[in-house]
Amino acid sequence: MRSIAALTAAAVVAISLTACSSAGSAGDCTPTASGAASSTITATGDFGGTSTTAEYPTPLLSKRVQVSVLAKGTGAIVEPGDYADFVATQYDSTTGAVTYPAQKARFGASDASDLNRIFECVTVGSRLAAVVPTGETAKDPSTAVLVIDVLDRIPGRATGRDELPVNGLPAVVTAPNGTPGITVPSAPAPTTVRSAVLKQGDGATVKRDATVVLHYSEFTWDQPAHEVGSSWTAAAPSSYAAKDFDSSDGSGLWPGTEKAIVGQQVGSQVIVVVPPKDSYASDAPDSVAEGSTRIYVIDILGIQPTN
Repeated sequence: MRSIAALTAAAVVAISLTACSSAGSAGDCTPTASGAASSTITATGDFGGTSTTAEYPTPLLSKRVQVSVLAKGTGAIVEPGDYADFVATQYDSTTGAVTYPAQKARFGASDASDLNRIFECVTVGSRLAAVVPTGETAKDPSTAVLVIDVLDRIPGRATGRDELPVNGLPAVVTAPNGTPGITVPSAPAPTTVRSAVLKQGDGATVKRDATVVLHYSEFTWDQPAHEVGSSWTAAAPSSYAAKDFDSSDGSGLWPGTEKAIVGQQVGSQVIVVVPPKDSYASDAPDSVAEGSTRIYVIDILGIQPTN
């Protein structure tokens, strides 16, 4: 039986080829249906904990994904195009034994894979019981049984108010799922760090000691711009400590970006242009030529809880 991680690996390719739909209104959201298999599952244990126990008749098999809500939360709805932070425990559908202990993960809510579909339209704070076909062929009846606690919702893209473009900085356009593309001006690159807010969010303010959930794309100042890194092709956005963006020798996560991110609000999209003297002093990525001016387009999606 494939694990949660294995199911996710298969989904990454699908996500990279299938743009997530933009979030709609809660009234348009249709969750994955329950069924005869998922409705037989019960679970005990603390929400979000590591010692959940599930009970169900064995063998428990299904040819389609089924999701039953064991306890409905009162938080935000995870809409298509969003991401869900959750804790899941996987069980053997034939013996009832735990096959993969509780683990935290972050998946996109989309139609990219069976596992991603589980999180469409669920409510934060909910405990779910799911059955997911895992057979390698149509004749393989293998099924995963999952108990899932939905901890948080992460928006799929910056949702703030559009701001006017700033002269001398690249123009940014976004695909329907939020992936940015840029056009570099014909003028020379800036010789000092420059930044601007492209979308003004209204969420919590990023502090230097915060861990921030971000989507980003990195380009070099060329004609046309050359993309050298992006989180948009990954299964989900990652979390970064704001204090790690810069370091005293310029070898931080994204040197030159800290002042542009700290103090911004969740829901914002910012662009940061970093000249070579403020960029990597050492350990520069091999994909970037020495002396390149870097351009970062960053969507600030959330602040990770400290607990």
